[in-house]
Amino acid sequence: MKATGYGIQVTVRRILFSSVMLLILLVNCRETDILRTIKNGDYSLVSKGSYKGTADYIGHGENYIPVVDRYRRLIENNINLLPKITRHHFSAPETLNFDFKMVLLDRSNNLLVLRYFAPIFHDHLIAGYQLYFVFDPGRDRLTRIYSSEVPLE
Repeated sequence: MKATGYGIQVTVRRILFSSVMLLILLVNCRETDILRTIKNGDYSLVSKGSYKGTADYIGHGENYIPVVDRYRRLIENNINLLPKITRHHFSAPETLNFDFKMVLLDRSNNLLVLRYFAPIFHDHLIAGYQLYFVFDPGRDRLTRIYSSEVPLE
């Protein structure tokens, strides 16, 4: 059987197509793996308290919008995990509705910090609960989650 230029082109296209599809699959699977440990009941990434690093407020992400949007989508597609994370350290009410609030940039450690807040109504001491999701965008990794109560002021 004689190889033709057309046959080689078809083979190369199939290999390229398969490689691209495999890459897309790997990227999508990796995205869901970030919260897998928590889904499996492992809260080793969760710490009680607030983020202590030196970070600047950058609103909704500035130059990091594509990365922040991807991390937000990951968190918000698993929004049911946020009350569970909070209850790991606090006896929070059954209904907690978390909303995205802001992005912080820790320039010295190259970290992005996404803050979510759930208000508590009719409590005399606590305004709500906050979660800080700390991401290392260079390694595309969730490094820590901080959970804390927000006192009334």
